[in-house]
Amino acid sequence: MKRISVVIFSLLYIPLWAADCPIIFVHGSKGGGLPSECWKDWHGALQDVPYTSAMERIINEEYKGYTAGTPLDCHVNTVLTPTGGETRKIYNFSYYNPDGTKGVIGSNGRYLPAVIVCNEDFRTTTITIRQRYIDAMSGGSWANNFAIFVEKVLEACYGPDWQSNPNAKVDVVAHCMGGLVVRAAMKWYNLPSGEPVINRIRKLLTISTPHYGTHYGSEEAIAQFFMGHESWQRYGEDLELNAWPSDAGPVVYWENVYFEDVNTGEKKIWCDWLGYDTWGIPTVTMRGNRGGAKSILN
Repeated sequence: MKRISVVIFSLLYIPLWAADCPIIFVHGSKGGGLPSECWKDWHGALQDVPYTSAMERIINEEYKGYTAGTPLDCHVNTVLTPTGGETRKIYNFSYYNPDGTKGVIGSNGRYLPAVIVCNEDFRTTTITIRQRYIDAMSGGSWANNFAIFVEKVLEACYGPDWQSNPNAKVDVVAHCMGGLVVRAAMKWYNLPSGEPVINRIRKLLTISTPHYGTHYGSEEAIAQFFMGHESWQRYGEDLELNAWPSDAGPVVYWENVYFEDVNTGEKKIWCDWLGYDTWGIPTVTMRGNRGGAKSILN
């Protein structure tokens, strides 16, 4: 209940003015990457859970006049029904490909794993880390999928002339890795119309987002965080989250997974390349990544 109240307060009262923008809810990392499973993070009714999420409560109570967009649960290929100018709409978005195929969060091709090869599980089998990442990247970018969807929401809620309206923007609530997806879109991607995504984000609320990447922690915590990830996730988004891949599941060691700037050769972990700025967008983070000593979230 407390978290629901904070979500509502963060969106509608920080800063103090209101703009009645559409709200996009974004899930966290999910093994398998099927949107139908990811929607359940915010749409608990899909899995018959004994709780009501913040998104569901806002919709059920029509809080501040907000109602569900049509459809509510969406992916990058979803066709949205025009709202007739009503901007107080909510959408539950999955950034994964509709068919659950490979992809990465993405940096618009700017950064690639610095490690070319290493030993699988640091023991025997040689694997090409960079090539596996490039292969996953060929399937698409979650940040770019988000960028495409933002434009769909703008057109559905503000009409075909939304580009001429400087107030046509969206608010975003992102859980876990979803916060990195949204911030990557804000930094490196444009809308299909060519405008930078960041120009059309009014507020961002991230919940339990690993803004500093994952770091060494207990095996139990690591296993839970990366539960059920496919091979393309282990060599894609998990690398971006600073987790070494293995067939048994991601491994978080003291040694970081560095990404290399393809233009300069400079190396940092992927989250450091993303940076920690909000670029002037009002941003609130709940239960961030400063947990206990055994936390994998630094």
